[in-house]
Parts: sequence; C-alpha cells; structure tokens
Amino acid sequence: MVSNAKQTVISSTGIAAKHWAPLMIFCVAACLPGILFTIGERTAFLVVLGISVPTLLLVAAVCRMRVVITTDAEALHARCMGIFQRHFRWEEITSIEPGPDTGFSAGMGLRMLPGGVTGLLVGGPSVRLRCSGQEHLLSTSNPEHVIAEIQSRMTAVRT
Repeated sequence: MVSNAKQTVISSTGIAAKHWAPLMIFCVAACLPGILFTIGERTAFLVVLGISVPTLLLVAAVCRMRVVITTDAEALHARCMGIFQRHFRWEEITSIEPGPDTGFSAGMGLRMLPGGVTGLLVGGPSVRLRCSGQEHLLSTSNPEHVIAEIQSRMTAVRT
C-alpha cells in the first residue's frame, strides 16, 4: 500500500560508527590471517579470497543500512535497505513513544523480537509504535522529532 501522494521524510538513520566499526574490525581480523597464511599456496589463497571478499562486501552492505521513515496524507511508511517495508495507516496507530536503544543483541534489518514485536532496526535510539494490537520498533536518530511529527499527523487526521 504505497501511496502516490507526496511523501515527507521525517527520519533517515544509518548504523552508528559505534556499531559498524567493531563489525568491520572483526571482519578484517577474521579474514586477514587466512589470506596472509595462504599466500604461498595458490589454490588455498583463492579459496580464502573467495570467502573473504564476499564477506567484506556483505559487511560493507550491512554498514550502509538505513531506516527511512516517511509520512504522507494516508499513512506512515518505514523501510530498511529499500527492501523491508512497513506501512501504518493513521487510523490504525494507537500510540507512539520512545523505544529502547538497540544494538547487536536486537539485530539489524527486519527483526522479529520477543513479545511479537517487529523491528526495522540499525542500532541506536528507536521509537515504539503501537498499531492495531501490534508493536513495532523503528530506529531513528531523533526519537523526539519523530514522535512529535507522528503525533501531529495523528491529531490532524483524527480531527
């Protein structure tokens, strides 16, 4: 249900350096010994390189993940990586409040969390959106701004 109406971006946040730097360091530390110790053996080196390069590319893609929250006249839209999307009609939203700071333990991307909570996460601050009996966590760098924007839209729609 993507509306053709003009959408306004109210939040666009990516993985904070405090999350991606350790991930990159771990990845390089995990791949480097395999590459260094197999340089003399061509086949082994190519196998390790064939594993290391895709791993580094995958980690680089994860580090570029973003959660973008937009609004239009009909709904609130949230997407992660341009792949995972959630749409919430204004009439369905019952409340919005600050959510927990998330990190590696909650995961990144589209997440199914304990208690039936669905998350679009990249780590860091989030907002908790309650909608028709379901809860959703959306990562945002400025929860107060997102909450104010959503509440003003909800008020405008319901009056």
